[in-house]
Amino acid sequence: MTSFTISERKQVYERVLAIAKADNRVTGGAVVGSFANNNEDELSDIDLTFGIKSGIEVAQVLQEWTESLNAVFNVIDSFDIKFATSIYRVFLFSNCLELDLSVVPEKDYGAITSNFRLLFGKANKPKISSKPDVENLIGLGWHHVLHANLAICRRKPWQAEYWISALRDHIISMKCIRLGLSSIYAKGADNISNQEIKGMESTFIKSLDLSELTVALIATSGFLISEVQHYNKKLAIKLADTFQKLFDKQ
Repeated sequence: MTSFTISERKQVYERVLAIAKADNRVTGGAVVGSFANNNEDELSDIDLTFGIKSGIEVAQVLQEWTESLNAVFNVIDSFDIKFATSIYRVFLFSNCLELDLSVVPEKDYGAITSNFRLLFGKANKPKISSKPDVENLIGLGWHHVLHANLAICRRKPWQAEYWISALRDHIISMKCIRLGLSSIYAKGADNISNQEIKGMESTFIKSLDLSELTVALIATSGFLISEVQHYNKKLAIKLADTFQKLFDKQ
């Protein structure tokens, strides 16, 4: 269980909203994530996003708000993620509560996913991507197979473990996309049916022994090919042939 209470979370939520509503540089505010669709539970973190008037430096606004939060709450650390013109600042509080706070220039402010609920002000028309980039995941998939194999050949077990585990993550993402589930951070993974996920335990790495890593890589590569078949059968056949040549040399 998490160490923060619902009351403590509410205090942070309301404080951030109060700061934003009192700032005349703000054009709109919205809650995103699980709260947007009333799917939050006692473990959910806080996700809030705000539009900032044109001509205003969003980084400066975010820094001022950060100082205001630091003055009231025990903030342990924070870091920034930049996406296009947006800045997402992720806060960690001493009670293990996470706050994801983003500021966006007015011209770009609006929903980019379906988990967006405007609380005040205005937002532009949604720019929701209708189809995640599966081709990129497929490319990363075969890339990871090659690099995991190279790591095994070079007797670098930890590097091999890294690539194999990352490959499994991409396969799960592809399954989520195909089944209409959320692929972000594997949020939809536990809604994949047992039939769909059956056998993937064979991709788990039992030890850093090179032979065990090879077994896990071959199994994971097989699941990649099976998933690619749903999107591009010709490519799946070519990948299967290519991987077979690779593993025959083991």
